[in-house]
Amino acid sequence: MVPVAATHAVKWKAGSNGTIKVTVNGTEIKSGDQVAEGSKFTVTATPDNGYVLDKLTVTGATQDGETSTYTVGTSDVDISATFKYNGGTSAPSYVYRPIGVYDDDGDWLEDNSGSSFPRPSSDGKVVLDGVLPNQTFYIKLGDAGNDYVTELSGGGKARASQLVDDNLFKISVDKDGDGKSLISKIEQVEEKRLGGMTRASYLKVTLKDMTSTDERKANAEIEFKAKKDKDGSWKKGETAILNLNMWISNKKVSGSDGDADTGEKIYFSPEANENNVLIWGDDRAALEFTADDDAKDFYARLSTKSMSNIYSEYGDPVDADLWFYDFVGNPSIPSTSRAYLTLGIPWDDDDDYTPNPHDVYIYRLDKDGYLEDVTAMFTYSEDDREIEGWTTRTRTLGTYIVSDTELDIDSYYDDDDDTEVPSIDVSNNQKPVPNTGR
Repeated sequence: MVPVAATHAVKWKAGSNGTIKVTVNGTEIKSGDQVAEGSKFTVTATPDNGYVLDKLTVTGATQDGETSTYTVGTSDVDISATFKYNGGTSAPSYVYRPIGVYDDDGDWLEDNSGSSFPRPSSDGKVVLDGVLPNQTFYIKLGDAGNDYVTELSGGGKARASQLVDDNLFKISVDKDGDGKSLISKIEQVEEKRLGGMTRASYLKVTLKDMTSTDERKANAEIEFKAKKDKDGSWKKGETAILNLNMWISNKKVSGSDGDADTGEKIYFSPEANENNVLIWGDDRAALEFTADDDAKDFYARLSTKSMSNIYSEYGDPVDADLWFYDFVGNPSIPSTSRAYLTLGIPWDDDDDYTPNPHDVYIYRLDKDGYLEDVTAMFTYSEDDREIEGWTTRTRTLGTYIVSDTELDIDSYYDDDDDTEVPSIDVSNNQKPVPNTGR
């Protein structure tokens, strides 16, 4: 029996302004393809117009020349190449000064203190200090009345509306900084209407969420490269660059008496050895605790959005009204003893239907995504705590659901034969009446 030769992955990454091509026996392969041990392969690093090869490495070893041949050893092969401007007539060029940065509604984008970001003041650069995570915003490059012209690296010229046309220009994004992973996507958007504004040309930036209390820096060098010649305007391969520099952080709420809107991306910075109070929304929830002498900041976002999967699984079958209190990330509270958490009344007095607050059920989402009945852990009061509502003592904020009807929480477990059914006593099927605490 002929032994089968071992294979190893040949992977590569080219920086901006150039490409890498790898061939095995004259046949081009894709990054990550498996190649037999002992096989010879050729690497060709090709710089763009106006650039030269800066550095080519094969599995950590620096190589000479743009084309070289190597042999696959006993492990995977990693190839990388960087390119630099060659100092000739094709100088790097920068996108003409952007008009502004906007949110989905067409309003000026605001930082984590509620102030609007200023208009960019120079070509090729947008600086945003205090960007909130988990949002989408638009960098406006031009509109019908201001279709600004950018001079490209080879002397060609392109309007903003052409730069964002993905049939004409391809963008590549080179990210760095400790927050680079928070950049989810940057893409071209043409003829977009935001709010009541005219249609315009944008770069759309989508950020990921984070529960960190620290600030993260994220830089993105966005390169526009012409896909093909355009007579009288530019040559294929001509480029322009826009640098986006961001400092991303959640809003800080500090002091012993804080407040935040529901859904607001915040972290709380408590006062050590003091009684601290944090109230969300219009008395939707409140937290009271005495901070310890090493009181650490903690993420404190409260989401009251409905969870469709919970509604469909539990609420719809019994026609229940559900209200949600999701303390995102389930943070721990730096308190000397268990904190008081109050879930405030979620309905208005003038609503057509308002349950008796003494007759509701309260559920908590466990770590596996199942509901557990924690009604008995809460006490209802109108004025014993900071706000009216149901209070419990805890060291960790969870995800809670208030229901006007008892939910059949056993049914969720019955659908999964591999899940151990917890022991839950629902005998007599009677609504408990929580202690009023008065």
